[in-house]
Amino acid sequence: MARSHNSYLLAVLFIYHVNVTLGLQYDCSYVNNANWCTIANLSIASELDYHKATFPNVSLIYLKEPQLDYLSPALLRQMTAVDKMEVDGGRVPKIYIKPSLSRISAHKNQVLDVIIDPEDNYSLEHLGIAYNQIKEVPKNINHLRGLVRLHLHDNQIQVVNMDQFKDLSRLKVLALHRNGILRIDTTVPIKLINLEEFFLYGNQLEDLFVNLWDFPNLGTLHLASNRFRSINRFPEQFSALAMSSLGGNSWNCAWLVRTLGRIAKQDKPKVSGDKQCLGNKVAGICCEGAPDDMVQYLMQSAGDHFQRVNVWMIRQEREIESLREAVGALKTERMETNRK
Repeated sequence: MARSHNSYLLAVLFIYHVNVTLGLQYDCSYVNNANWCTIANLSIASELDYHKATFPNVSLIYLKEPQLDYLSPALLRQMTAVDKMEVDGGRVPKIYIKPSLSRISAHKNQVLDVIIDPEDNYSLEHLGIAYNQIKEVPKNINHLRGLVRLHLHDNQIQVVNMDQFKDLSRLKVLALHRNGILRIDTTVPIKLINLEEFFLYGNQLEDLFVNLWDFPNLGTLHLASNRFRSINRFPEQFSALAMSSLGGNSWNCAWLVRTLGRIAKQDKPKVSGDKQCLGNKVAGICCEGAPDDMVQYLMQSAGDHFQRVNVWMIRQEREIESLREAVGALKTERMETNRK
């Protein structure tokens, strides 16, 4: 009996020695069909223990409901092979962007701070920090020169300086919606030649100064649910713009009428508006005020419509006349043939 008890104690001591020596080992609790390794409920009480952690040698890691004070360089160094990372839920108030990552997305993690080291050479193409609590665009974001998609929506950002994005020449998607943004500043000309989609809906913007923006391939610009009354140089500042959402704003009716008139002549961009309006509505978009321009716009629209109908009728008459002439020529030719 004593020998059995001693063996048990030796086994416990051996396991304890292995844990202390080898550190904290975390394995995949689940691997999906796309080879994402799920590590659930990752929790390390002290940053001093981060260097003891060991992780699977995989390139795709999905952290589900982690509880960490800091997703730090020390901890990320232990994930030696990771290339793409998703962080879903839990609590991670501070996140370090590992330079070797090509993608990192963190959603609903109570993130307050994102650390980007200006001295590192980054490979990142996709950065998503959404449904969190950051109050500003992460500092040094201009060092992520390979970035293609940037999702910072559903945070608490109130002021954006577009100058921060001027070096992101590969950027295609910029999502800043539902932040409560009050102001967007631009102090230097900014050219984003690859930007295709810009999401600004669901903020508190009253104006947008786009004169210094050069986005030659911007096809979609979402402006709905803000406080806009007018935007100077819209839409002509965006030569490739194909679609824009305008509903849920406080557009000045005179500005809206003139803008929609220019859009109608160019036949772009396509615009989406409001389902219901308490006051005035122009082409399905709510506006404030009832200027004479509205009457002029409606008359011009009606005139343009009748003009198009008139042109169509003239063309139809010409085609019918051409057909009559062709039929007459055939009859004449047949009669001459019969005489011979």
